[in-house]
Amino acid sequence: MPEGVISATTGALLRWAAGAGLTAVAGPPAAESPAPAYCWLLALLPEQELRPGTGANPVRLRLRYLLCAGRPDDLEPLDRLLEASIGGPYQPVFEPVPEQIWSAVHVAPRPAFYVDVVARLDRPRPPAPRVTAPLRLDTAPMRAVAGVVLGPGDVPVPGLRVETGDGLAAAHTDGAGRFTLPGLPADRPITLRLTGRGRQFHHQVPADDPRPAVIRCEFRED
Repeated sequence: MPEGVISATTGALLRWAAGAGLTAVAGPPAAESPAPAYCWLLALLPEQELRPGTGANPVRLRLRYLLCAGRPDDLEPLDRLLEASIGGPYQPVFEPVPEQIWSAVHVAPRPAFYVDVVARLDRPRPPAPRVTAPLRLDTAPMRAVAGVVLGPGDVPVPGLRVETGDGLAAAHTDGAGRFTLPGLPADRPITLRLTGRGRQFHHQVPADDPRPAVIRCEFRED
């Protein structure tokens, strides 16, 4: 839930307490210099079943607050809030407060009751922009890179793996050392990586060059 929804709900609850003549502080009670009363948000509880695929439909949640006195022996703040709850928007919920709630903030148990506030979380769906022009599909120019791989003495090298630097296109040289890599961008250089016979070579094909690439690899016989 966005912080703005929680802040607005907590602020409304504090104003209601102020209308009852009581200064309440948002948050857990403090052991030193306590305020007259505290409005402590403890939990967010589902008010309705949440179903997948509801899109922009609003969600209703219950914010459970614990209203408690600032001092363990002070009943007056809670009496004021209970009087203000008669016919008011916030109805008290009388349930036992677990001991670990107080021990979590290192204070002694004190008079307290719960208040459940229903909050609505809107999830507006932004409108789709209006289409004012015909759909246009821009495609990048493509080319096929072909070539031949030659070894020492310009002998064709078969079975060599030839791939682009990004590894997205690959082929193997045939018996005449030839290869073809289709569907590559035509507007930029293409780096080729050649692998075989325990060696690796690199060759760059210039942009917009329709000529077959002639790649010479200096294999040394062991």
